Amino acid sequence: ERSASQLNARQYYVRKSGEAGALLVEGELNVSAEPQDWVDPDVVNVATERVRKVTITPADGSAIVVSKEKPTDNFFSLENVPTGFTAKSHSVISSLGAVLLDVEFENVAAASRVQNAEPVSTAEIRTFDGLVVNASRYALDDEHFVRFEFAFDPASVVTPEPTTTDDEQADENADTPAVTEDDEPSVAEEAGQLNDKTANWVYALPDYKNRMLEKRFDDMIKPIEEKPAAAAAEQ
Repeated sequence: ERSASQLNARQYYVRKSGEAGALLVEGELNVSAEPQDWVDPDVVNVATERVRKVTITPADGSAIVVSKEKPTDNFFSLENVPTGFTAKSHSVISSLGAVLLDVEFENVAAASRVQNAEPVSTAEIRTFDGLVVNASRYALDDEHFVRFEFAFDPASVVTPEPTTTDDEQADENADTPAVTEDDEPSVAEEAGQLNDKTANWVYALPDYKNRMLEKRFDDMIKPIEEKPAAAAAEQ
């Protein structure tokens, strides 16, 4: 027997898979028909401050290499700029350092679908703390999908320069709770966890991430403008 209040409530019959009986339940069932709403779209998130070098290599063109010397540097520099040319935009160059920041997918496919395919471009991202990320980009079903591989390279770890004196550091440590190794994974553990997460999949990324990975070197440089002879003579 149901009360009047129950009769006014939204109710559903539900049945567990494999069971014959159904149950009458009360409540709201907001069940999306979109597959992406049932999965975690996060792929990887590497802070720009960690990134030391990004190399993007198309299958048929010159590689783009941007790098910085210290984590505290505000901008990345474009390497291998030929004589007579200069970089077009420091902001565009530096934006490549954020290629792994908050990466989410919009579509996903099994990695086996690109097993024998040639990538249209590849990217290698190296961090100051030794994380190495290889991202291979493939054309598949009128979309571009990216396959990620992660590794830890201890030889590429850059030790940060001290920014405080020993006395200042001692005072700071005295006021800071001790951090145990269990608080966060090592970079090697991080690489292993990311490989476990992504090894079987290739990901279609948002357009703004794709635009980073499809950059061409010739689009990053421009000829140096020569000053008119009269202006040069006045100087």
